Amino acid sequence: MVGFWFNAPDGTIYSDEQQYNTRAAKNGRADWEWIAPVTVPVGVWQVVAEGQNSGISRSIFFEIVPPNEMPAEAGSTSAGVEPDAGPPNTQFAFFAEGFAGRELVSYWTIRPDGTTRKKDEAVRANADGRADWFWSPPREAEYGMWQMVAQGRVSGVTHVIVFEIVPE
Repeated sequence: MVGFWFNAPDGTIYSDEQQYNTRAAKNGRADWEWIAPVTVPVGVWQVVAEGQNSGISRSIFFEIVPPNEMPAEAGSTSAGVEPDAGPPNTQFAFFAEGFAGRELVSYWTIRPDGTTRKKDEAVRANADGRADWFWSPPREAEYGMWQMVAQGRVSGVTHVIVFEIVPE
């Protein structure tokens, strides 16, 4: 059996032990479908699938957009990170735009296994609505694709920035 769950852009976890399970084929492939309810938040989502016996997990990122809109172009510069991959001792530099001028922007991470590492961390956007901050993972950080979520406390503007933690 393969269990799966969804991580919303704001870090909310959508899971149901009975509904969110599927069988894997002999070759390890697992297929399922999910129709997003109209009420779910727009933004970049993550689905995490984990083999219940093997413990192997895989993540897939996708974007939910408002009706009649297309997703942002790849390479959009509204948010980003430098470098986009590094070992646990790396200092990652993040930026995100589109917030209200001087707005307080909360940020937190989502680990590769889909769990949220929330702390009360925030940075103030500049007058143009751009927020810049640095973050270093803990030494014991698991390797894989992480997400940094930045959300304006007044505007509600949310960005999800994907980066990778790799072995040294």
